[in-house]
Amino acid sequence: HFHAIYHTNILYAFYASLAQLTHQTFLDAWFYTQPWAKLLVAAGHYSLGYALSRKRWVGWLTALTVVTANAGEAYSLYPNTLAVGWLLPMGLGTGLCLLPSQDNSTRTRTLMVLALLGFLMGQVHSLYAVYAGMLLVPLYALYFAVCLLQPERPRWVLWAMLALLSAAPFVLVSKYAFIPTAPATLVSDALAPATAAPAPQPPPAWVTHSKSPAVLAGGGHLEKQMNLNADGRYVFLPEHMGGAPFVVLGLFSLLMAAYAQPDRRQAWLGTCVIATELSLLLFVPSVCALALRLLPEPFALARLSTVLSTLLLVGLAAAVVEVSERLPAQRVLRPALCVAAVFAATRLPGHAPLRFVEHVHAALSPAAERHATLDTLSAQRALLDRNVPRGATVLVDARLARPLVMLCDCFVIAADRGHTRVPDLKSRRQDLSVLNAADTPWPVRRGLLQHYAVHHAVYEERNSRTYRWVQQHGRVLARGAGIEIATLRQ
Repeated sequence: HFHAIYHTNILYAFYASLAQLTHQTFLDAWFYTQPWAKLLVAAGHYSLGYALSRKRWVGWLTALTVVTANAGEAYSLYPNTLAVGWLLPMGLGTGLCLLPSQDNSTRTRTLMVLALLGFLMGQVHSLYAVYAGMLLVPLYALYFAVCLLQPERPRWVLWAMLALLSAAPFVLVSKYAFIPTAPATLVSDALAPATAAPAPQPPPAWVTHSKSPAVLAGGGHLEKQMNLNADGRYVFLPEHMGGAPFVVLGLFSLLMAAYAQPDRRQAWLGTCVIATELSLLLFVPSVCALALRLLPEPFALARLSTVLSTLLLVGLAAAVVEVSERLPAQRVLRPALCVAAVFAATRLPGHAPLRFVEHVHAALSPAAERHATLDTLSAQRALLDRNVPRGATVLVDARLARPLVMLCDCFVIAADRGHTRVPDLKSRRQDLSVLNAADTPWPVRRGLLQHYAVHHAVYEERNSRTYRWVQQHGRVLARGAGIEIATLRQ
C-alpha cells in the first residue's frame, strides 16, 4: 500500500543488490551509504557550477558550501537526497548548457545526457523529474520564441523537450498505477458507539507559522513549510531560506555572472529566468495559489525552495570567483576562499537535526557511539526475527510502525507516514488510537484485534505502562534493545 513511486524506485533495488554482492545485511548496506550520499550531493552541485561557468572554482565553491551546510543532516542515502542534491542539479546544468552556442556533435551528446538523467531521475523520484520539466520547458519555449525573430531557428529545442520526456513512464506510473477502493467503515465506532471521539488531528506538517530562518533548510529536500498570509492563502516566506536579502543578493549575483562571462551569458540568463520563476511561485500568493492547483500537495511547492537556494548559491559562488580573479596572489587567495566558503556555510542557519559543531563532535566520537543506531536496529531485527512469524499483523504505534516494517517481515495497521495510498488510512489510524489507548475496554480492544487479525504486539520498553493490559490478555515473549514483544490471547 505504499505510494507507487516507491515500488518503481531503482534505489531500493540497488540496496538489495549491494547487500547481496557484499554479503552484508540490508541495514549495513543502508548505513554505510551516508558518506557516498554526501559525495554525490557535492558532485551534483559541482557539476551545476562548472556547467554554467566552465570554471572549476565555481563548482568547488558551490559544492563546498552546500555539502558543509548539509553536514548536520543525519539522513542516509534515499530518493529525495539523491534527486534534489545530485540528479536535479546535474539535469539543470545539462539543460542550461544547451543555450550557449555549440557544434552539432557536442549538442547531440548533451541531449543524450539530458535524456539519460531524466530517465534515471524518474526512477529515483519522479517528483523531481517533474520539477526539471517545470523549470526547463518554459525556458526553452521562451528561448524559441525569441529566436523566431532570427533567420535560423533552433531545432534542438524540440529535441530537448523530448529528452525530458524520458522520465514520463515513471511519472505516469507514480500518478496512475494505484486504483483506490472505497474506504472501510470505522471499526471502533461499530464496536463501541458510545466511546469518546478521537482527539482532533493536528494541522498538516506543511502548515506552519514558524519564522525560523534557513538557507538550505537542513538539506532542503525535507522542507515542507508553507505559511498562511493574512488573506488565508498559502505562501512561502523568504525567512525560511535565509531571508529576502539572500534572495535579492543571489539574483543580483546571477546577473553579475551573466555580465562578467559573455561567452556563458545565455546560460546565466537562463538560470536567472528560472530563479525568477521560482521566486514568483514561492513568494507571490496569487502565483503560489495557481501552482498549488497543478502540484499534488503544498509540500511539493515548498521543496522548490531548495532548487532556488541551489541556483542562488551558484550565482554567489560565481560572483566571488569573478571578483577574486581580478585580485593578485591567486595561489593564496583561492585556498583562502575555500576556507571562507566552508566557514560561511557553517554560519548559515538551517533545520538540520545537528549544528555543525555537533556534527564535527559526532564524527570524532568513538565507533561504538557512532554506530549506536545501527547496533540497536540490528539487535531489534534479530529479536523480531526470532519472535514474530513472517506475514503476521502486529499491533504497534504509528511512529514505531515505519522502522518495524523495515526490520521485520510483517504487516501493521497504520503508520504515521509512508503509505498514503491506503484508502481507509484515516479509519485505520483512529482504530489504532483506540487499540493503543491504556483505558480502552477489553471487549472493544478484542473486537479490533480480531478484525485486524492481530496476535502480536511490539512496543517500546519506556511505554510498557501503557501496555499493562498485555499482562492480563497476553504474554511478553522477549524484551531487549529498547522494545518488548508480546503475544496476545483473544
